[in-house]
Amino acid sequence: MNDLPGAGVLHPHTISQLQSQVGKEGRLAVGSWCQSNREQAKAWEADGSLLRRAKEADSLAQDKLEQARRDGFSHLAPHEIYELYGGPTLDLR
Repeated sequence: MNDLPGAGVLHPHTISQLQSQVGKEGRLAVGSWCQSNREQAKAWEADGSLLRRAKEADSLAQDKLEQARRDGFSHLAPHEIYELYGGPTLDLR
């Protein structure tokens, strides 16, 4: 996936805000949300909660990835770490 979370789903202004205010893991989460449930992602964009949710997902992801590294699980993919450690939900189905 490219670095344009939600391209084709979200408004360009929202994408610009995500790129400037949210870390990589949060942007990846938004991209996954847009792929798995574009209606929910658009609803969050409309009610103004998408950016906050993306920031929360980024923070949670960073915490869980760091915890996994400390525990010696650096060989796992991020989505595997999220499943094991309770990271952000990527699939909104």
